[in-house]
Amino acid sequence: MSIVLTLLDGVRWHGEPVVGERPQALLAALATPSGTAVRAERLVDAVWADDGPANPGKALQVLVSRTRSVCGPNSVVRDGDGYRLGLRPHQIDALVVRSEAAAARGALTRDPTQAAEHARAALALAGGLTIAEDASGPLADVRREAVRDLRSARTVLAQAESRSGSHDEALPILEEAVAAWPDDEALLADLLRSLAAVRGGAAALSRFESYRSALRDRLGTDPGSELQRLHHELLSRDSPVRDGLHYEATALVGRADDIRRLRAALVSSRVVSILGAGGLGKTRLAHVLGRNAAQPVAHFVELVGVTAAEDLVGEVGTALGVRDSVSGRRALTPEQRADVRARIAQHLDQAPSLLILDNCEHIVDAVADLVAYLVATTRELRVLTTTRAPLAIAAERVYLLGSLGAEDAGELFAQRALAARPDVVLDEGTVADIVRQLDGLPLGIELAAAKVRVMSTPDIARRLQNRFALLRGGDRSAPDRHQTLLAVIDWSWNLLTDAEQRALRWVSVFHDGFTLDAAERVLGPDALDAVQSLVSQSLLTVLESGAGVRYRMLETVREFGRMQLVDVGEDEAALAAHRDWAVEYAVRHVPGLFGPGQFEAVGVRRDLLPRHRRHRPVVGEAVGISKQPDGVRRRERFPEQTPGAQREQHHAGDRIVQPFVPGGERPPQPVQARPEQRGCVVVVLRPREARMCGQGDGLTDEQPRLEARRGHPRKPQPAHPLGGSPVERQAGVVVTGGQGELGPPAASSVRRAVKDARGLSWERLKGADAWRAALLRAAAGQTGCESVLALAEVKETWEAYPEGDDPWDDYGYGEDDEDEDGDAGADGDYVLQELVDDEITLGWWTGPDGTGGEPISLRVHDYEVCASTASTDLTPYDSQYEGYMGNYGNTLDRWYRRAAVVVWPRERAFAARGEAGSRWALEELRAAIARGDLDRARNQAQSLAPFWKHTRPQPELLECALQVAAGLDAAETAAMLLEPFQAGVLSPEHAGGLAAAAERYGTGWMRRVVDAWFASEHRLPSQQYQWTERLPELCAALRTHRAPAVAQLLSAGVWAAVDSGLRLWTTTGPAETRRAQLQQLALPLRQVVVAADEELRDGILATLRERGDTVLECLMPLLRRAAEALPAAEWGMAGLDGIARDCADRLREACERSARAADDWSVAWIGCGCELCGVLGAFLGSRRRVIEWPLAKEGRRHVHTRIDSAELPVRHQTRRQGRPYTLVLTKTQELFTREQTVRSQAAADLAWLMSLRNR
Repeated sequence: MSIVLTLLDGVRWHGEPVVGERPQALLAALATPSGTAVRAERLVDAVWADDGPANPGKALQVLVSRTRSVCGPNSVVRDGDGYRLGLRPHQIDALVVRSEAAAARGALTRDPTQAAEHARAALALAGGLTIAEDASGPLADVRREAVRDLRSARTVLAQAESRSGSHDEALPILEEAVAAWPDDEALLADLLRSLAAVRGGAAALSRFESYRSALRDRLGTDPGSELQRLHHELLSRDSPVRDGLHYEATALVGRADDIRRLRAALVSSRVVSILGAGGLGKTRLAHVLGRNAAQPVAHFVELVGVTAAEDLVGEVGTALGVRDSVSGRRALTPEQRADVRARIAQHLDQAPSLLILDNCEHIVDAVADLVAYLVATTRELRVLTTTRAPLAIAAERVYLLGSLGAEDAGELFAQRALAARPDVVLDEGTVADIVRQLDGLPLGIELAAAKVRVMSTPDIARRLQNRFALLRGGDRSAPDRHQTLLAVIDWSWNLLTDAEQRALRWVSVFHDGFTLDAAERVLGPDALDAVQSLVSQSLLTVLESGAGVRYRMLETVREFGRMQLVDVGEDEAALAAHRDWAVEYAVRHVPGLFGPGQFEAVGVRRDLLPRHRRHRPVVGEAVGISKQPDGVRRRERFPEQTPGAQREQHHAGDRIVQPFVPGGERPPQPVQARPEQRGCVVVVLRPREARMCGQGDGLTDEQPRLEARRGHPRKPQPAHPLGGSPVERQAGVVVTGGQGELGPPAASSVRRAVKDARGLSWERLKGADAWRAALLRAAAGQTGCESVLALAEVKETWEAYPEGDDPWDDYGYGEDDEDEDGDAGADGDYVLQELVDDEITLGWWTGPDGTGGEPISLRVHDYEVCASTASTDLTPYDSQYEGYMGNYGNTLDRWYRRAAVVVWPRERAFAARGEAGSRWALEELRAAIARGDLDRARNQAQSLAPFWKHTRPQPELLECALQVAAGLDAAETAAMLLEPFQAGVLSPEHAGGLAAAAERYGTGWMRRVVDAWFASEHRLPSQQYQWTERLPELCAALRTHRAPAVAQLLSAGVWAAVDSGLRLWTTTGPAETRRAQLQQLALPLRQVVVAADEELRDGILATLRERGDTVLECLMPLLRRAAEALPAAEWGMAGLDGIARDCADRLREACERSARAADDWSVAWIGCGCELCGVLGAFLGSRRRVIEWPLAKEGRRHVHTRIDSAELPVRHQTRRQGRPYTLVLTKTQELFTREQTVRSQAAADLAWLMSLRNR
């Protein structure tokens, strides 16, 4: 996290103090969470308050200029009629505190551990922040808000620690928080749990009783249901039950953090599964959690001895002591099992309980059914399972238990080794090698440590090459399956199907993980299912990074799979498949080692070569072979270290390493580049004049001059050993003027500017431009590059002022400027000062031979451009003086058209043209697939990946993209091609293409694509609502094409977007805005109800029933529009009758609701949680009508804002007498008229619905 603007600990910009009250106030006023511009009027009011300047606009501009002089020219940016900060929210400490505090509150219920991390992040920025009560101004407002956020974060941290079992740390803060918010029952519940843990159950019960008595006296009611259940739990703790739990014979090493996270998970989730491979210590963790459970009753049930699913219920019932669990028969009948299952649920529902089921993987389906039943039929049961495969039920939260870290693993080995032989010599390096070879697996480490009785640690490390023979005979008290390392893996192996066992054998040839594409190459088309099964059995782990997803197995599991591979005689075939994959992969990527994409190629080397050098001979042969065009194989060295590449790869985001020049002997040198480098160079030629180019004069000889005009003088660069300019070397081109076959240039000039595409050809270039272009084309051809001629449209915005004017006079506020025409004066009448902005767009280019051409629209970055003449020396074809523009003073816009030579490596030709024209790229790919050239099509499609997702292809190209995606037979690449499209372009005509793609790649792949389509429009912008009218017909067409799963995904995506809008607008916003937004949601909601299948439709209706009555503002317009399109008799088929019934019930209830009493002035309202909102909420909830509230200015402003934003029926006025002024709040008669209006509208809507049913 890089903080640029500090507001909470002084005011600093990049660590440098910002001096002056008003610059500080300006920065604070601009620090808005949304990052949007703040209007100038609001800034003046915030910064100067009641002491406004005589000329507010000019004073603000001078203040902005002063602030920029301290913080930089881009610190404050002009935006419309206001200003904004040139920063993102994560670069401002106050906004980071706000964001982290909000994230902590949001995560508390879901994941207390994550909530604690967010809270600590907020407190680390400004944990000790305080602010004086009388402080005012924007900076004080920001800090006061931060104090509230920090207080909230501190409270959330205490709650999270309480739920994670750290009660000692949590208790003092929770006591302070409950004192501040005594009516927050969730907070009180956490306090009671910590009180019971630290001071005993009696203290917690006493605190509960005090709260209950006070609540009855004050409101005449009892605590909420959650608090009452906690009270019952506290009472049950007087006689705790711990059944089947064991204590450790040895210390548990390295699992403190896992225990804390699991405790938190058991608070937030009903079912928690500790998931991981055998030997990780899942059972020991379960015993620890059971002994220290918050629940008064904890049962531990060992399932390893249950061999049949039908015996599960009887085993659990017997362990719990449930009557009639044991039958005289061999097995319980289905009726008996159902009866015993009900008795188990009844037994566990007597008190808050924790049920621990150990070793569930071999009967996981039966365990899932039982746990789902128990959770549904008990009130306060928590279930903890240990398993190698997840239960896959809705209530489950999976906790992936990892291996021990290197330090903890070494500590475990040392403890166990010293216990086995106290005089053993432990070398740190050798111990580290042992635990690394064993992947930090606790069981393997303990078995290895036991061998020190007869071996030294170096002997153990060396013999781990045959670990299954070595690691036998550990703790005699351990279960049989933990006596040897082989037995641990064999237990999981026997649970696999034949296809899954084959998959595990074959992927064991990958020494350091693999991708899904690699697995498909080795295993075949069913690789995804096999990999998914192995992941679910905890035999593979998923590693995700910026480079994608990889699968890796523990070295112990891999060697077991390799052993099985040899036993069945499949090792040669598997290694051959692995070698073929490696050759294909290397042929595709290794050439990049000698081109601009060296860093990507280094990543390829990592994919091919394992991390540990001792494994490399196994794959060295496959890596070192490449296929030649004539079919002959030859052996090549795959570079361990490309000269210069490894040394510079940690700067890969900012630098590139240049390729070897053909025939050159010296290693390349790094040059500056950008991360998003396209690998092409644009040389912009001068449109008017030419000059002589002598010896050593390259294409970028004027680059220092161009940089100087931007206000950044550049030091002369030393001559490169390869010659030529950096840009020429970047393209793999070395040009030395005055030498070579072309000879020195002639001195002449281009007589006129290139004005449009009709004048664009190699022949039209004259003089130095023609020579430069010819030289570049020849050099490009000799080094494997292509070049085309393009038309560049250049727009530059300069800070400028008319000749003879003082640029510092009045900042453009002179009276004569008010009526000044924007395009008055010629371009030469202005003095150029600093370049503010420029845009370079290629609008047309020719073919490589200079003939033909096509229109394009390709934005070119500055760093990709080398101009042969500085634009300050050119005359634009148009210019416009904009006058005073706030940020940059007086500005002048200038436009040029210039010919441009575009150069790129030949292997990048397809990607370069594809970036400029998505239609061309897709049509080329479709043609290649039609010819049967799949390898070429895949390679070309993959070359589009770096930029394709940022393109905006035309909607009509979706059908072509679907055809290409289905034809490529490459899942990841196909998904990449479809990602830029959005759901709004879908129509029934696309059903066939969608069905074909889904059939080719599967429903999981289709879900990823659909999620990407909806990601950018999760709240369905109003202009995109109309496309949902096509949704029912599209879903029907998909079902006709036998793709109901795709129809379900699209319907679910639309519903998720609609539901997001409903959640937002049924609870927030002014009434008029809310009503308009909900009415707009009626159309997509109706279409998704009609299009959805029965299961999704039932879910939609259930969700709508849970919404408040505000949702009627969406549902009634929906029904009225439906009545215009469909007769009521057909509503059942369209799924609308359920909505109609729900609306009728709501309306009937509203009509029957008793009218408000004449003296009942109470208003239900919840504020932001601050102290002011607490007072306001108490007043609103009471029967009082008027309150007089002495309040300072900032407090009054906060209350005014809350009342107005919530549209409360409260008149708020300030009585300007005394200090502080008094805020007078009066509840208005509108409270009663609103309810009457609601009742009248409900009666009218209900009558309309009834009349519709009677037709």
